[in-house]
Amino acid sequence: MVAGMLLSVVFARRVDPDVYGKYQYILAVIAFFSVFSLNGLNLSIMKSVIAGSEGSLKRATRTSFFAGLLAIPFLLVFAWYTSTYRDSSVGNLLFFAALFFPFVYACNGWSSFYEAKKKYQSVVQRMIPLQLTITGAIGVAAWFRMPLPVLVGVFLGLTAIGHFIYYREAASRAAPGGSELDVRYGILITIQKFSQTLTGTLPPILIAIFFQYEQVAIFAIAFSLVALVSSIATTMLSIYQPYFFDVGRINISFSKVLGGTIGLGLVLTLAFATGLSLFFFPLYGAAYEESYNIAWFVLPCIIFFPLRAFLGYYLTAKGNNVSLTLLNVLSHVLGALLLVIGHRSIAFVPLIGWYYITITLASLPFNIFQFLRVQRRL
Repeated sequence: MVAGMLLSVVFARRVDPDVYGKYQYILAVIAFFSVFSLNGLNLSIMKSVIAGSEGSLKRATRTSFFAGLLAIPFLLVFAWYTSTYRDSSVGNLLFFAALFFPFVYACNGWSSFYEAKKKYQSVVQRMIPLQLTITGAIGVAAWFRMPLPVLVGVFLGLTAIGHFIYYREAASRAAPGGSELDVRYGILITIQKFSQTLTGTLPPILIAIFFQYEQVAIFAIAFSLVALVSSIATTMLSIYQPYFFDVGRINISFSKVLGGTIGLGLVLTLAFATGLSLFFFPLYGAAYEESYNIAWFVLPCIIFFPLRAFLGYYLTAKGNNVSLTLLNVLSHVLGALLLVIGHRSIAFVPLIGWYYITITLASLPFNIFQFLRVQRRL
C-alpha cells in the first residue's frame, strides 16, 4: 500500500500527467474486465481448504484461466473503440493487454490458500516482496521516463510471473486428495467483487470519456491516497473473515461493532488529514492541487471505512452476496448519472468529490440494516 503511494509520487514528479492518465486508464480497463477471471473463486478456495479440500487451489486456477479467455473479445472491442475514437496508441496497448489477459489473474488464489490455513505470515512474506518488485520496477521505468508501452508491459508481466511462482509453491504444499470447489459461490462472489472494484475502475474510464487524460491522473492521485487508508482498514479487519466462515452462529453486538469501527475510522481520518496537510505538496507539487482538494472533499468518508469493511466481510460470509452486489451497482449507477448530468455544469473537483462520496456511502445504510436483520435471525 505504501509502495503504491510512493509510486504515485514518482509518476507525479517524473511523468507527464497525460501519460500518467493514459496509464491509469489502461489499468482501469483491464481491472474492469477482471470479472471474467472469476476472482471470487479465491473465497471458494478459502471455504474448501478450511473444509479439508486443498486440491481446490489447482482446480480454481484452471477454471479462472479458461474463464479469462472469455474476456479477450470484449477487450478487443474496447481496444478498437479506444483506438478509433480516443487514442490509437492507447488502443494498441489495450489490444496487447487483451491477448495477455488470462495470464494476469489466474494464479492469484495462492494467498487465499494460506489464509484458510491461518498462515498469515506466509501471505505477508510473499505479498510484500511481490508488490515491492512490481511497484519498484514500474517506479524505475517511470523515473527514467520510459514510454507508456514499457510501463504497461512491466505491470502485466511482473504481476503474472509473480503470482505464478507463488501459486506453484502453494500447490506443491497442498495435501493430496479432494478438490471440491463451490464454483457457484465463487461466481456470486466474483459479481460482488466486480461491483466493489467499480470504485477504482469506473471513474478513470468515465473521466477519460467526459474530460481528458490529465483529469484521470488528477483523480488517480487523490484516489491512491484515499484508497491507501481504505486498504489499511480493510486489511486490519480481514482477520475476521475466516472466523465468520469457520463459526456457524455468531451473535455480535452492533453497538460494539459501531463503537469500535467508528473509533478506528476517526483515528484514520485524523492521521490522513495530518499527513495530507504536511506532506502532499512536498511530495506531489502544485501541479496536482486539484487532487489535494478532492482528497479534502471526501475526507468524511474515511470515518466509515472500517464499518464498511467489517459489514462487507460479515455479510459476505453469511450469504448476502446478491444484496451487497445490487447495492454496490446501484451506488455506481447513481455516481455515473451524477457525472453524466453534471460534467458540463459542475466544476471538476466538487463533481468528483460528490461522485466518490455517492459510490462510497450510498449502500452503507442498507448494509447496516442487513447486519441487524441477520443478527435478529440468529
